[in-house]
Amino acid sequence: MSKQKVSHKFLDNHTIPGVIILMFGGMIISQFVIGYILGFLLSRLTGLKLTTAVPFGVSIGGIILLFFYYFWFRGEYNWKPDKAMFLEGIKLLSPILILWAVDGGICWYFAGRFPLGPIPLSSVAACLMAGISEEVAFRELPISYLTRQWKEEKYIPAIVLIPGVAFGLVHMTNMVASGSLFESGMQTVLSVFFGIFFSAVFLRTGCIWPPLIAHVLHDLFAFSSTVYIKELPDPVVIIWLVVELGLAIYGFYLVRRSKRPEILALWNRKWNRD
Repeated sequence: MSKQKVSHKFLDNHTIPGVIILMFGGMIISQFVIGYILGFLLSRLTGLKLTTAVPFGVSIGGIILLFFYYFWFRGEYNWKPDKAMFLEGIKLLSPILILWAVDGGICWYFAGRFPLGPIPLSSVAACLMAGISEEVAFRELPISYLTRQWKEEKYIPAIVLIPGVAFGLVHMTNMVASGSLFESGMQTVLSVFFGIFFSAVFLRTGCIWPPLIAHVLHDLFAFSSTVYIKELPDPVVIIWLVVELGLAIYGFYLVRRSKRPEILALWNRKWNRD
């Protein structure tokens, strides 16, 4: 017996407002509502500082949001990934090893060691928070929703670009912490490139777990680097720009015209449109 579908009148008829609400509304709910409530409770129960407990709470909030979305589209969205999807996602993500090698080389050159040292528990929590909540809000929710709404090949580049740009723009808020427009602007550009790459991988495979895991590992790698390097010269930033631009270009290559029928077929199956 098939599961009863839930009505989605607003999302059915307002795609652009719908995807914006899913991305930014999802982020607000998982981070600032569920995350802070769970973080406060976790702090009271375990004695962890709020700076550590809240990121853990946000991570749990991201998972709760993910499964609420699956429940919301029950009977319509076939969200369960299989082993082949997962392994394909890992394979398509392999170019990120180039970025990690570059990061490791930079750390070795300036600090005399690879960035594999211990980092505080609060930083581990922050990496989990970013990887889980951002991949749910800016990958799974918007991309799956847009493939539900837009069923033609011509929309595939936009399905990659919209979440990628939104993912980058949300990093402009880091200007509050850094106090530097240039620094937050550069992080925004790098995040757009990164977001396009991860969006393309998810669109090709329909499995959120490889990008989510890679996102957490990337942030752990970055946090570990900052333990040994506090400031970097401008040429290093240019190197990062070039490498991550390459990842974005590779992302668009993953959704090239010859792959688009395969992508549509995948998402037709996931939305039970066969």
